[in-house]
Amino acid sequence: MVPPPSLACALPAPPEGWHRLAASPLADGRIALLLADQDIEREFAKRRFGQRAGDPDALARRARAEIWVYDGDSAVRAVGFDLGTPYPRFDRCPDGRWLVASSRRRDAADDARLIDAEGRVTGTLRLGDGIEHVQFDADGTVWCGWFDEGIFGNSDWSYPGREWPPSSAGLAAFDLAGTCLAEAPPSPDYGGIADCYVLNVTDGAAWACTYMGFPILRLERSGAGHYCATDLSGVRALAVRGVHVVTIGSYDRDRIPFTLLRIEQGEACVIAQGNLQTGRDTERRLPDMHGRGPWLHLIEDSQWQRWHIDQLLAGNE
Repeated sequence: MVPPPSLACALPAPPEGWHRLAASPLADGRIALLLADQDIEREFAKRRFGQRAGDPDALARRARAEIWVYDGDSAVRAVGFDLGTPYPRFDRCPDGRWLVASSRRRDAADDARLIDAEGRVTGTLRLGDGIEHVQFDADGTVWCGWFDEGIFGNSDWSYPGREWPPSSAGLAAFDLAGTCLAEAPPSPDYGGIADCYVLNVTDGAAWACTYMGFPILRLERSGAGHYCATDLSGVRALAVRGVHVVTIGSYDRDRIPFTLLRIEQGEACVIAQGNLQTGRDTERRLPDMHGRGPWLHLIEDSQWQRWHIDQLLAGNE
């Protein structure tokens, strides 16, 4: 299947002296851009090229951050605050506050912060180390997915009534007081999650594609989880509408494949497959890939591309 063209636009250039550090698609289809007044990426690059002088953590501790929201036409500054971490994961709460977590937790200073429109920290939430994803659903539940170091680590996180921390499940839901509301059950084919590669929270449930085996998981707030086996691997994002799911990404760096699936009677049936036409230079690193509700997002440098699942479903339902 030849996919339709994306909705593509350039991301706005940061104000002078500011640098884009992270991006997070929002539930309403817009994108939130986290900017820092220090060049954190350059500091990481020093490490990659063997220059030991690079210290992203120290630089982030003295940096300021701003979140801007962009709809493809105009960008609006939402909030400013102390950055604190070079590894931010963030989303907007339904009440208008922002949750800013650190993917790597050193101590309590790296707990997730709830930040209001004035930049004040109104609460904190322990989500542990190894955070890969944080997303809110419409009622304010926080869903968190971890990579392997969070799942098999966090030995210092003692949670009342549990032998292991919530991160050991790979995917869990919390209220804003930090109470764990639900966690992913083991897969019947592969056991517990070893890495939550993909998360998309929509319509009161979390959809994930996990390692090992890359089944599709739908986890409800009640804790009920349903896995569907697939032949996928290396998935980087998924979009959802009703019984339809589209995944993108693989371990192949030369292309960005998509697979359109219909979930029915506990099985994931392939409807169509192909490669997204992005116009990207395959010699470069893969773009950031995200899924939020029915939208797929690709971000590479200053380019933002989007596909709605209905574009891929056209003629294939």
